[in-house]
Amino acid sequence: MTRAELLARAAQYVTKDRNTEYGEPEDSFTTIGEFWTTYFRAKLGNTAVPLQIERIKFDSYDVAAMMILVKNARIALRPKDADSAIDIAGYAACLGEIMDNEVARTVSPPMATRAPPPIPAPASPEQLRELKAKAEQDIKARVHAGPGNRAGTPPAPEVTGWDERPL
Repeated sequence: MTRAELLARAAQYVTKDRNTEYGEPEDSFTTIGEFWTTYFRAKLGNTAVPLQIERIKFDSYDVAAMMILVKNARIALRPKDADSAIDIAGYAACLGEIMDNEVARTVSPPMATRAPPPIPAPASPEQLRELKAKAEQDIKARVHAGPGNRAGTPPAPEVTGWDERPL
């Protein structure tokens, strides 16, 4: 398959086939990003630093970029399969369109005139101690749980070496 054929097939997919089936890429990618955001926040749960978990948000840009990464992983596993290369071209086209649409919707001042993002207030020593204690508890719970077990189950007996010292 030539470059032109690959790009033509990708264009067919993203402008006709997939568009008819799933709607505008930006809309579906935004929905996917909302699902990913919810999933990752739940997955991280109480292991993330408080307030930092709220900063996790996947948007349509992220979805397009990460789908390109998914396709790259597939190429690594099946290097002779052109379908993933076609999909990468399609996702790249969608990403480019999302970027153009965002620029057209957004009126923002040049970088030099924008205010820098706010810097979070530093945690107090007491807050740091609480965070450290919580992290240590989480680590202990995970270590005690072991693979396949639930947190809170008693730890397995300690394994010792030939001289009876813990390994």
